[in-house]
Amino acid sequence: MKIFNKVTLQSLKKNKARTIVTIIGIMLSTALICAVTTSFASARNFAIGYYEYTEGKWHGLEQYTDKDTYDLIEGSDKVKDTGVLSYIGYAEIDSTNSYKPYLYISGYEEDETGIIPIHMISGRLPENSSEILLPEHLSANGEVELHEGDKLTLEIGDRKPAPEKVKGIADIPEYVDIPDEAFDDYILKQDSPFLGFDDEDGDAVSAEKLIVRETREYTVVGFYERPDFEDIYCAGYTALTVPDEYTDDTMFTVYYRMNNMKDIYDFMKENKLDGMAHSELLMFSGVSKYKTFYSVIYGLAAVVIGLIMFGSIMLIYNAFAISVADRTKQFGLLSSIGATKKQLRKMVRFEAISLGAIGIPLGIILGIVGMWVTFLAIGSRFSAFVGDRYPEPMRICISPIAIAAACVIAFVTIMISAWIPSIRATRITAVEAIRQSKDIKQKKHIKTPKIIQKLFGVSGVLAHKYFKRSKKKYRATIISLFLSIVLFISAYSFTAYLVDAIKDANNSFGMDYILNVYEPDGVEDASDDPLEILHCIRNTEHITDSAFYLRDYGFRVYTDERDIREDYIEKNVGQSGRGDENIKHDGFRLSNLHFYYVDDESFRKVLKSEGLSESEFMNKDHPLGILVDNTLLFNEKSGRMERTKVFNNND
Repeated sequence: MKIFNKVTLQSLKKNKARTIVTIIGIMLSTALICAVTTSFASARNFAIGYYEYTEGKWHGLEQYTDKDTYDLIEGSDKVKDTGVLSYIGYAEIDSTNSYKPYLYISGYEEDETGIIPIHMISGRLPENSSEILLPEHLSANGEVELHEGDKLTLEIGDRKPAPEKVKGIADIPEYVDIPDEAFDDYILKQDSPFLGFDDEDGDAVSAEKLIVRETREYTVVGFYERPDFEDIYCAGYTALTVPDEYTDDTMFTVYYRMNNMKDIYDFMKENKLDGMAHSELLMFSGVSKYKTFYSVIYGLAAVVIGLIMFGSIMLIYNAFAISVADRTKQFGLLSSIGATKKQLRKMVRFEAISLGAIGIPLGIILGIVGMWVTFLAIGSRFSAFVGDRYPEPMRICISPIAIAAACVIAFVTIMISAWIPSIRATRITAVEAIRQSKDIKQKKHIKTPKIIQKLFGVSGVLAHKYFKRSKKKYRATIISLFLSIVLFISAYSFTAYLVDAIKDANNSFGMDYILNVYEPDGVEDASDDPLEILHCIRNTEHITDSAFYLRDYGFRVYTDERDIREDYIEKNVGQSGRGDENIKHDGFRLSNLHFYYVDDESFRKVLKSEGLSESEFMNKDHPLGILVDNTLLFNEKSGRMERTKVFNNND
């Protein structure tokens, strides 16, 4: 067999131009495939880095749990690392934000693993229980100005409901009907303070009070970025200090990492932990309960790589077809001295392997360099998808798996490209190959239509006769043009679908621009009035349509269970065993609703489109609202986001 390989190598050396062109084709194909696999690996690495930086490197989380649960997690041989935040208490601070009147003081044990994301801005971490670390938004959001070295005297205690503070509070069913343990849970979860309304002046006032347990003095030693573990609706700004000694009464928030992250869901199930898994981080790391995510990712990669392979096979196939055609006489001579069809096929495959051994490594290098330059140029722009929370730009990730996948796919592409010419090489008899009578066959004179000569001249006549004599090459040219158009349209359509998907995910409401206006408390400047801004926008040239809405934070309301669809309850309620939807009372179920207030003109358009009475819905004494029953929820059973109806009636 060595003699056949030597003949193949000599043929490649003899035809250097064709060999170089074929290698370049293999390089480009491999580079494109490598660019796709490396891009997916880089995006995955960027996503993992984002979630680890902003949310922490934990795999599982138990919030507001007891010491027994903490000991169970800490003592498990399946758990690699733990991070703990312990509850110390609340303290009133002179915050101008009525929704966040407290400091939420938490004990924090420093960890170098990054399980709990603490990002320092200035100063240092507390070293003893008399030092405290404050969040940066205490100043920006609560207008409480403090500096490093300042002394704080805080009266620390626990939040308790105080319905006697608000006259008529018993008329609020949400407050009265929720069991005590549910209300305690609501207090514990740092929710915004419950606001009732004073009957005398109608102002919102707190319907809870702080039961002070002790007074402590702290020294401010630093400031850190607003933590991800502080919910946007929580009642206090999270301040960190060295934890008190743990007791049986201590409440913990426990973050933990598994030795093998694949064990996280089984670990939670086996130990009856009702916390949460870091599903986003686990998902990008290759661990997910739902296969739909990977089917989408791998499907996207398969489509792109399929398009590249489709075009590459045609390019490389033509190169091997020309090579086989040039070596037809050589194959005939080898057949005449006893070479078998199997040996001839192996010669073509050896040629493909030899060229691939050069082209694939060069293509991998070219693909990596190309993506490195690309991400160097546009990597910082990916921050538009994650905001300013993550300071790192996207950079190339050289993944061994991605490189290996690119090599395998490129090798398969080359072998498919060489397979058809190798079959052709074995179908020609020795005599036909030596005479090469199959390449040139002409039994009759070819007549050229006069219209071709008039339009294209002598060159057109020669081209016509050439195509007629060699119909296979003519078909190959047509097929190549056809494939180039198919690839262009496919790539364009694929990109267009992705753009539409991103637009749908970001929900631009059909608008070109969205302006968010925030009016600080106490500002009465007319220029900050949304109606004034809307009026200004509508009178601006080139703006054809506009609307505005004001969104309330939402309300928790009781709904008759008979008005709620059964399939909604089965699919979306009770899955986690927690949440407002699981609170029931006398045939009513607690639900979360958001209220949107739109301008009159937009509201009239909606009424008209739905065939509703303007006089009925815009009655100032008895105004009515329109229920938009079109909720997008994640169905844990199917593993998909689904549009669902909540209510039975269309009234």
